[in-house]
Amino acid sequence: LSVEARKEMTRKAIKTVKHFIEKPRKRNSEDEAQEAKDSKVTYADTLNHLEKSLAHLETLSHSFILSLKNSEQETLQKYSHLYDLSRSEKEKLHDEAVAICLDGQPLAMIQQLLEVAVGPLDISPKDIVQSAIMKIISALSGGSADLGGPRDPLKVLEGVVAAVHASVNKG
Repeated sequence: LSVEARKEMTRKAIKTVKHFIEKPRKRNSEDEAQEAKDSKVTYADTLNHLEKSLAHLETLSHSFILSLKNSEQETLQKYSHLYDLSRSEKEKLHDEAVAICLDGQPLAMIQQLLEVAVGPLDISPKDIVQSAIMKIISALSGGSADLGGPRDPLKVLEGVVAAVHASVNKG
């Protein structure tokens, strides 16, 4: 579905959930009351989830995300797709940013990705570089760290160091 269609569906779902919150249905049977008690997800939880989803969908029209999506490079298009799927969830964005770092992309790209995302993530490019280095060390130690395919850990490290060096030189 297009981003616009997804946003419209999410807006309608938000409206419906708000309606349920504001006008609780009268429950006749004890079974329905017990069913509501047993539910682990409340309307408020659902509303929060939908509102965060809508906020994330709104970020998909940000110039940075669009530049990735419309890029000639498949790798950059992949980053856009992964961002779309992330829903701006901290763990998914962290993993994507680490993958971007392992690909040797500029730290400015990681910074932009983190800035576009919804909500306070409390993740910095420094955190991402540290996580990437830990993955490389794990791979060098014979661990099962995924470096984004069958790549030489030393070459990956070289790319990360080059990206950090370029970032330091730019200020």
